[in-house]
Amino acid sequence: MVDSSFVIPGDECQVNPLYCNDGLSFSIWEKITYDSNILLDTGEGAQSKKYIISSGAEYDPVTGRAYPGFAIYHQGVDLVDVVSTGEEVWELRVTGQLHNDTWHNIGIRFTKPDLTDTKTPMHKLGGLELFVNLERVGHSLLPEFTEAGSSSFSPVEGYTINGSPPPVIMVGCHYDHANAKFDHFSGAEFDEIALWSRKLGTNATHDETIFFFGGFEAEFTKVNPQQFKALLNNADLANDHEAEIANEILEAMLLTQPTTVPPIPTRTTVVGGNGSAGGGTSPSTAKDAKTTTDPNAKTTTSARSRFDTAKSMLALQNVMSTMLNVDKVSGIKSPSRVEARFPLAIVASKIVAGSTANIDKWNAVYEEYPEMEGAPRTIRELQEYMVAWVGATNTSSDEATNFFKPDRDAMEYATSGEDFVMNAHKLPPKEFRREIRLRYPKYDGLEWLVNKGKWPNAKDSFTIPTGMFKNQEGCNDIPVSFVTSIFNNLAKVFPRKRNPAHIRGDDWEVDSKVITVNVGASVDSADYDEADLETVKQCRADPDYMRENPIRATFYHKEASSARLQSRHLTSTWFSSTNRDGIEVRHCVWWNEGFGSSGAWDPVECKVVETSDEKTTCECHEFGSFAVIRELSQPIEIDDDCFILQVLKYIGIGFSVILLSGMILVIVGSKKVWDMFHVLRMNIGICWNFAICLHILTDFDSIRDDETPNLVVGFLMMYCYTASAIWTFCEAHATFKAFTAGIISGRTKIYYPLAYGAPFIPLGVFFILYNEDLGLDPRCFVGWNDEAKAMYILFNVGVSVAAVACAIVILFNMARPQTKRTNVVMDLRSQAHGTIWVCFITLFLWIFAGITYLHDREGDQPDPYCVFSVLLGWFGVILFLLLGVASRKFRLGVKSRQKPKNNIDESHVVSDQTIEESIPEEQGADGIPEDTGDPESAHESEDDNNIENDEEAQWDQPDLPIPEEA
Repeated sequence: MVDSSFVIPGDECQVNPLYCNDGLSFSIWEKITYDSNILLDTGEGAQSKKYIISSGAEYDPVTGRAYPGFAIYHQGVDLVDVVSTGEEVWELRVTGQLHNDTWHNIGIRFTKPDLTDTKTPMHKLGGLELFVNLERVGHSLLPEFTEAGSSSFSPVEGYTINGSPPPVIMVGCHYDHANAKFDHFSGAEFDEIALWSRKLGTNATHDETIFFFGGFEAEFTKVNPQQFKALLNNADLANDHEAEIANEILEAMLLTQPTTVPPIPTRTTVVGGNGSAGGGTSPSTAKDAKTTTDPNAKTTTSARSRFDTAKSMLALQNVMSTMLNVDKVSGIKSPSRVEARFPLAIVASKIVAGSTANIDKWNAVYEEYPEMEGAPRTIRELQEYMVAWVGATNTSSDEATNFFKPDRDAMEYATSGEDFVMNAHKLPPKEFRREIRLRYPKYDGLEWLVNKGKWPNAKDSFTIPTGMFKNQEGCNDIPVSFVTSIFNNLAKVFPRKRNPAHIRGDDWEVDSKVITVNVGASVDSADYDEADLETVKQCRADPDYMRENPIRATFYHKEASSARLQSRHLTSTWFSSTNRDGIEVRHCVWWNEGFGSSGAWDPVECKVVETSDEKTTCECHEFGSFAVIRELSQPIEIDDDCFILQVLKYIGIGFSVILLSGMILVIVGSKKVWDMFHVLRMNIGICWNFAICLHILTDFDSIRDDETPNLVVGFLMMYCYTASAIWTFCEAHATFKAFTAGIISGRTKIYYPLAYGAPFIPLGVFFILYNEDLGLDPRCFVGWNDEAKAMYILFNVGVSVAAVACAIVILFNMARPQTKRTNVVMDLRSQAHGTIWVCFITLFLWIFAGITYLHDREGDQPDPYCVFSVLLGWFGVILFLLLGVASRKFRLGVKSRQKPKNNIDESHVVSDQTIEESIPEEQGADGIPEDTGDPESAHESEDDNNIENDEEAQWDQPDLPIPEEA
């Protein structure tokens, strides 16, 4: 069979191995029946060549000419492999690889060796390698020589293969360039041809040559998780051999091959002399036969339900959990036995890699089984598995391996995969504590050879403290085992869960790689017993030490951009930003397995040390998985869509402003009303009028959306609200002093600094504690910050409670006031009723404000703001009725402005002596007249002019003593 269209456009490696900068690999399955005379004539050249596969490679040592390409063929009992660049030729001849009438795999790896390299071991220099059934059976470093003794050949140019320019691949035959025909037919069966334009890698952690086997091991690749689970039930995973077999099956299930382009359809039979079954036709050509086994290819879920996808993923995870179980890890084992267990980390990491297919599968799990822990479970089990097995290393052994250093008694394992890089170490205590902190990762290590260039911003770093066991009896003088890992896209397969008390918004995402750190104590392999093994299990990192010496990590952001806030308090900003579509704040988090039912990202045990546009430095006191989360600003949405209530509010504001302004004018313009109590009430009205006028401004979008006007208008409004509340307290306190101490004048100057100075206290605290959140509330109320709002409202509630306390005392002293002037008592009682009501209603107003502004925005309850705003609008009317109309003296002042003034005769002015003489003899024990009825009806029976002058004289003079009874 011949095909000339198998090459991916632009892949020059398949045209000529000279251009294979990363090497060349290819494999094929063959089933051949040998002639019975194969062992008789064993001399070189005694039997003809039978080609398995060829791309035209051929050379002549006599002429020194060479055709580029590769080829594998049988010649008697020899299996021969040829790779030619045209300028140099490598040939590898292996004798005795005879597999009669049975399927076997033949694989080739090639990289041009650097023969000037004297440091690299010879087996790692490259050259030509031949594998049969994954076993390397031959290796050639040196190229072939011409008869003239030169390793340089003359490449043949401008040739064709049966009229087609190279590359052309031939299966079961070869093109004889000298005779221009197909020849050297094999007569065998072939299957699964695969080509790679690179050398499949092999190291201590993984071996890609398993990909030579392709999909042939159907008993492995077709095993589903349920079947594999059944197999494991009969396996003893404590047995190294059985564990190795189980790991191989998992590799076949999970580690699919790299992308390949099999140019020839599988199961091809070539018999007969001319390459066809009948022996008389030309070789057939297969076109457009391409397959892919890309591990990142997205699994389509349209053919099966999300439920089936989730169920299959959980079954696979359960299988992995069985493999990662550490219950049977006990005692001390040789370094080589331990290292044989480590490759499972690569297999386990496959199901938590952040590939498109895995993301889709884990999302199905979280949708169908929201209570399941998911991917974090596998990460935790993987970390525990690696800590347990690295801790089982016999560090007293003299056996040197790739990762165990006998001279240091240290196991220092390192590996990597598609989405992770891992280090697992067991160090003696002195080695572990040689430095205060251990720094990772080691970017110059081989484990970072691929991912350092592949991952974006591979610059993350972290340090681990080394004294967590130093002060613990039985744990301070034994080896320490620890495992660290960096995962590039692990967060994409984790559940989307967070601690909502700290990460408040719904719009958030992990903005970094994920770093994992786990530490455990290990027994001293030179001197231990079973009791020591039990003691080690009780060793735990000292939490007090970890709080003083946390894990410190620097994460580079997935998206380099600035956050509005550097940090935030527990109940700080809900979501606010001058740039409403930017990053609000970044959090340092760890995966808290104990949060909720299945864990969540939690900032509680971590803190942000420093953050910038590019990176964030974190400190965390716990071990586990760490990352940085960016919390995104989102548009602030408020429910002010209540047109009818808005209209009612503005009507109320209109009436409030007019009526309170009228009350102020009456107090200012009437000498009969101008007293200490009404001056206090006038200031209440002034402050409230300013507050509600500023409230009108907060309804304009131009004020709400611009931070500076928002801040200025909001703070002026808050000042006026608080001043109004404090003036209410002052008026209640003045009335309280009047009833309890008889003080009815001369105290106004005391209240001014209190009422106009105290409102600066909460406002100043806001600037100190919440300066980053001010000016961002869409209603211009403090800031979009529940903690700041709560503090402001509590301050005003406290002031209102103090006012209510005074009001209660007033209520119980109204019957026996200390002021003995009859007319004054009547007016005080008249004013006190309004004061008491205003105190209670003001307290209710601020409690309602707390309910409104601290309303749960994520709850199902409707936002009460519209109703509250109506109360704000009409509250001025309430103040006018209770502080103005309810006051008898205010009513008289209004009447006096409505009538022409009467000429007042001096005889109508009541002197102090007259007041004393007017006190009736029937007094109570304390000198206060007995209450004989409605005081206002008795008061109103007198002539209006006399009463008005009487009041003016009495309010302007000090209290007069009342003579005691004889």
